[in-house]
Amino acid sequence: MAAATTRWPRRTLFLSGLGLSVVGSLLIALVPNFGTALFARALAGVGGSMVTPTAVAAAAALAPAERRGRAISVVMAGQVGGDALVCRPGLEGDQVEDSGRVLRDRL
Repeated sequence: MAAATTRWPRRTLFLSGLGLSVVGSLLIALVPNFGTALFARALAGVGGSMVTPTAVAAAAALAPAERRGRAISVVMAGQVGGDALVCRPGLEGDQVEDSGRVLRDRL
């Protein structure tokens, strides 16, 4: 991705990645079979891999030197928070199941 930012503007890469991610996500919701779902997931992943480094590079370039670390932290916290929203339902189910097992074993 670093080589791509030297060839194309960050804004173009960011918006292209966002578009690929959105199109891939919509395709995932509408797929008729596993092969298409796999392709759509790969498309969404490529888009996401374009968005994250471009957003971090933009935050680093736009923030003053004394606030650069905080700006990058905010961008990365948004990424981690978004990932947590996607993964949370499954993880919560596992946590509830594990806590019930721990309580049952202690009683």
